[in-house]
Amino acid sequence: MVLVPEIFMLLSIPLLLTIGLSSVASLPNADAVYQSDRRIPLVRQTDVLVVGGSFGSVVAAIEAAETGAAVLLVAPRNFVGDDLGGALELWLDKEETVTGKLTSQLFSDTRITTPLNVKRSLEAAMLAADVEFLLGSFPTDVLRDEKGRIAGVVIANRAGRQAILAKVVVEGTDWGAVARMTRAEFQR
Repeated sequence: MVLVPEIFMLLSIPLLLTIGLSSVASLPNADAVYQSDRRIPLVRQTDVLVVGGSFGSVVAAIEAAETGAAVLLVAPRNFVGDDLGGALELWLDKEETVTGKLTSQLFSDTRITTPLNVKRSLEAAMLAADVEFLLGSFPTDVLRDEKGRIAGVVIANRAGRQAILAKVVVEGTDWGAVARMTRAEFQR
């Protein structure tokens, strides 16, 4: 099922989360502002949340769904396969071989594909695997449970800010957005 932000809000769970932020105060001649606590609508609870729209993110979401998990993929762009179609990396190098069902769909009889084929093939594969996906949504915050473990993310899209709770969160952005929000240490 493909969910666009406007429709996603209509299907949302009527529960609100409060995200503890600082308080908003307009300070004259200040070099900063303070933000108040906000109520963020909880729009989805899922087993696995994959944040990112790359080919690898789509494969991770499909493989998680094949284990029987309920999966939601949240991608920042309005399409998936941004590392292929969005970057125009639409060919296989001479030393690369076609392996895997999804790669075979992208590069069926040729070593070159098109952005439309990338988008169509990846979305069709997610629909076939019952992976729900929400496009045009950016992670803005990480949610934690009472023990401090990651329990979901807050996203922002055209419908505003929304919370998604998940048993497992998979970082799949090309810039490590969720990992950075957790203050995880990593190397480039």
